[in-house]
Amino acid sequence: MKTWQLRTSLSAVAVLAISGWLALAGSQQKTPASQQQSADALLGAAQYQEQIQGRLEAAISIYRKVLGAADATREQKARAQFRIGACYERLGLGEARKAYEAVVANYADQAALAAEARARLAALAEPVGRGGSFPGAVTRRVWSGDIYGSPSADGRLLTYVDWTTGDLAVRDLSTGQNRRITKKGGWPQAGEFASASFISPDGMQVVYEWYRKESKEVRVCSLTGSNDRVLFQDPEVESVSPAGWSADGKQVLASFKRRGGAYEIALISVADGTARIVKSLGAPADAGLSLSPDGRRIAYGLSAKEDPSQHDIYLLAANGSEDTTLVRHPADDRLYGWTPDGKAILFGRQRSGTWDAWLLPVADGKVQSSGVLVKQNMGPIHPMGFTQKGAFFYGSSTSLSDIYVASIDPAAGRLLSPPRPAAQNAVFTYSSSAWSPDGRYLAYVLQEGPYDQRRFSIRSMETGDERSLPANMARLFTHRFTWSPDGRRLLVAGYDRKNNRHAIYQVDVQTGGLAPLVERQADESYAQPDWSPDGRSIFYYRNQPEAILTRDLQTGEQREILRGQDMVSGAGFFSWALSPDKSRLAFLTVTGKGVPGASMLKVVPVAGGAARELFRVPDPQFLSEVVWTPDGRYLLCFRGADRNELASGNQLDMAKELLSIPADGGQARRIDLPMDKLRWLSIHPDGRRIAFTAGSGITEIWAMESFLPPSPGNATPK
Repeated sequence: MKTWQLRTSLSAVAVLAISGWLALAGSQQKTPASQQQSADALLGAAQYQEQIQGRLEAAISIYRKVLGAADATREQKARAQFRIGACYERLGLGEARKAYEAVVANYADQAALAAEARARLAALAEPVGRGGSFPGAVTRRVWSGDIYGSPSADGRLLTYVDWTTGDLAVRDLSTGQNRRITKKGGWPQAGEFASASFISPDGMQVVYEWYRKESKEVRVCSLTGSNDRVLFQDPEVESVSPAGWSADGKQVLASFKRRGGAYEIALISVADGTARIVKSLGAPADAGLSLSPDGRRIAYGLSAKEDPSQHDIYLLAANGSEDTTLVRHPADDRLYGWTPDGKAILFGRQRSGTWDAWLLPVADGKVQSSGVLVKQNMGPIHPMGFTQKGAFFYGSSTSLSDIYVASIDPAAGRLLSPPRPAAQNAVFTYSSSAWSPDGRYLAYVLQEGPYDQRRFSIRSMETGDERSLPANMARLFTHRFTWSPDGRRLLVAGYDRKNNRHAIYQVDVQTGGLAPLVERQADESYAQPDWSPDGRSIFYYRNQPEAILTRDLQTGEQREILRGQDMVSGAGFFSWALSPDKSRLAFLTVTGKGVPGASMLKVVPVAGGAARELFRVPDPQFLSEVVWTPDGRYLLCFRGADRNELASGNQLDMAKELLSIPADGGQARRIDLPMDKLRWLSIHPDGRRIAFTAGSGITEIWAMESFLPPSPGNATPK
């Protein structure tokens, strides 16, 4: 663990409190009665053990101390009790049920936590399937790793993305050994990476999605990496994603997004890469896509016209001749896939905030019954596919992130007060945050389930009152949003629910009303918008061609400030920030292919001129985030860990320490925070307080078994 660098003017009492918290988090030694920790400090230490260190037993021990702390509020005790249950559940121990029951019995007044505890109890009940004679679903944890892969038909292998390099990899589930299938040379040598992948029915090949800056490809190779070739790439197709193989291994099901916005379902020939368009869609099939085992029908999930946040499931003939509705319901329904015998589809349904798994019998393209509930409270999952014996593999992400507030001295490079959670809610996932211009409010993004269920929440830092804005955004790009200078609006890039339209929006902080300011043109997408000091123009990032621009909101006049080719080696930028007076632009960039790897902080005049390098770190370290102090004298950014230390599936933007760098040049200073996996930094108008997100999601792969009716293709695993 890092040692905190404390300002010498701190009182002895403050030093004692901080060092006590660290001692508690690190060594778990007994503390004298005169140095007993506050409930707030205990919660912080427990969160550190649970979320950062992954030491669940140590976290449980500290959470129990919260229950006995003299100054603990009922909300703090309820939160600690709930986290005890969550830790036990992750450990696979039966004590989880008792812990959740204690939340329901003793803290019913804490409505959100009690409701979440009841939901977890329902999930632990392992319900028996209804309407059939087969036993209830049994789930088992397979692995903690990347979820964008698939199991082999025999259940022995599992493909995934090795995020330390971006390579496609495979894990032998019987031995626990991992190996890379592709060997592209790491992030500095090639800014490319794999994504979704599917093992062929015979277990000999894998088809996978390959991302390049200038193109998206579908590739196929053997599981050893030999015979790697581009199966499909079309300059008119902006994005292409494989969705599985035909049973005979001759075709690959895929979804296309064409330049200009059209979406299509296609079948690609494995022999020659030709694509046959089966159906054109008005929206992406983002709620599932699956080819039946006999190759005759395609099931897909599509947003409902009357409410884009809800999805229904449809059945399409593989020759395009028929298209019928399988599942239409006021709830949100998402396709998980066909069963191995082709007699049913498995799908998820969200009602009352929970996701349940249902089995729907289908014969000759027609629904045979109303469906069977096979598993309650699955949570938002990522389907990965079936084995031949009927085990359904899926990915599950559990977020352990919270937003913290701390005080720093940027000039001295010191921590002035320890980080404390900005919100005490164990139910939600927290993303980016932003201070209001007067510093009285902190706005942040909450996520309650799948990635497209995010919303804004605004918290008064004076009273602790919190209110949520209406959930009228289908998807928020949460890397950055900003307040308008008058404090009445938020500026964010995203999609609205009604039109599924990508744009830069202003959001009214009182009503949640949306107004588009910059609408998508052709294949453009936008990110990281910011206001001018007078609120009459905005700045934003555009991906194609890559540039940072400014736009006058009254005249619509647009001007490029910086283009991607102006960066070193044309590598582009991945984080940027305008100085408080908007005269300078700071950005992070990386050196390109063929040169020694480095991550750099640069500053360029907005009016034009050469970029000046302020700081760099050699690969495999990296820089992430960048913000200016309100006086424009310093730049704050995170420095990340050695990429080679990161486990597969972890994001590369999870840093370990905070740096303060003089904006006019000079020595960078490290500000030690007692945690890592740091993201989404923002600074208070007083120039001292910062808000940031710490912690990360845990991605796990599970298998659900014993829920299919007995059949030759669905034999119960032994």
